[in-house]
Amino acid sequence: MEAKLERRPLSEELGAEVTGYDFDRVPGEDTVGWLRQALLDHHLLLFRGRTLDPARQIAFTLVFGGEVHTCSPRNRFVPGFPEIVRVCNREGEGLANIGPYWHSDGAYLQEPTAVSVHHIIVATEDGDTLYTSLASAYERLPPEGRRHVSRMRTRSQTGIVHPLARPHPVTGRLGLYVNLDHTAAIIDEFGRENRAMRDGLERHFGTEGTYYRHHWRAGDLLVVDNFAAAHRATRADPAALRVLHRTTIHGPTAWWRGAGASVPVGALLAS
Repeated sequence: MEAKLERRPLSEELGAEVTGYDFDRVPGEDTVGWLRQALLDHHLLLFRGRTLDPARQIAFTLVFGGEVHTCSPRNRFVPGFPEIVRVCNREGEGLANIGPYWHSDGAYLQEPTAVSVHHIIVATEDGDTLYTSLASAYERLPPEGRRHVSRMRTRSQTGIVHPLARPHPVTGRLGLYVNLDHTAAIIDEFGRENRAMRDGLERHFGTEGTYYRHHWRAGDLLVVDNFAAAHRATRADPAALRVLHRTTIHGPTAWWRGAGASVPVGALLAS
């Protein structure tokens, strides 16, 4: 019999810590459904106390879809596991110091990644990650601000363009879908770059009290709904090595898109 799953809110806006999940068992359909609904409800799920090897992290990621996104050859730092993005705070050890700006993982893709799993392998005292609700960020704007963003788009560093105000694919709730890398841009309805709006959004997302700050402990694993939450990395001093493994669900195979819903639960446990 499967252990009873429980969840405890992490903050008022988003996030819940999940207890009772057994990474060593094949999850039943009820467990898979519970986790998927919990992610829709809270946008961010925290699991503590278990450091997963790459194969097991990939297997767990498949709870939320049918295909794990693979990274480009130049970013493959974990031999044999092209699905793992190794993020660290030292050059040459992985992707160093990425994401120090508000963004949703995969926003630079035409078909964005739907779900991310952020799993700390080696934690340090610094290097916290900030997470915030896209819908809450949108809803905090005044009515005139909402009208403005509804006509704008966000252009990533790769040139990919998405609506700035984007409905969640399941709930339909509008959120500010951003990628505020310094090479990205906010584009108005006339096709012009609006630097003031970009800078304003940076301040808006960084308003104290509107985000959840996660201080990592070894083994922490966070599941993120990328259409409901954005995040921002803070600096980690390279004097002590920090390593995080990221996996993402290929957008078209998220469970709500049909293909992901048919994944056999027997495939969800790595050998």
